[in-house]
Amino acid sequence: MLAMLVGTALSSWWLLSVPLAAQNQEAFNPSRAGRLPPMRGPAQTVSADVLRHPISSKTRGMLQRALDWMRSGKHREAIHQLEATLAKDPSSAAYVHSLLGFEYMQTDHFAASVNCFEQAVSLLPHDAINHVNFGISLAGIGDYKRA
Repeated sequence: MLAMLVGTALSSWWLLSVPLAAQNQEAFNPSRAGRLPPMRGPAQTVSADVLRHPISSKTRGMLQRALDWMRSGKHREAIHQLEATLAKDPSSAAYVHSLLGFEYMQTDHFAASVNCFEQAVSLLPHDAINHVNFGISLAGIGDYKRA
């Protein structure tokens, strides 16, 4: 019974004091009451590896098409799209090899995925997912020592 009274008193105090406190503040603006304040947190960081390998908007579109194929489960089409992207823009190799290696793993072509991830790791050495996938593809071909 006492806990219920204290809970009711605290909730009543909060309901009454918050609007009163807000009215006393000059910054309170009723038209903005329903909006969220801007996010204030640490700035987004970008890897130096990503800055070393910029891609054009055309290449980004080609990679997006390949990702769409990947998400829909059409791995052969994704592989062809990624190979075409690599042929048209060799500077995108850092990103294409990572995606291509993953697609080769999805289609059980582990030897090809090892080659792709080896290149991806050399181009983006700080990208942890490439290292993980490289190890998995090495295990897939039976090279447990390197994996």
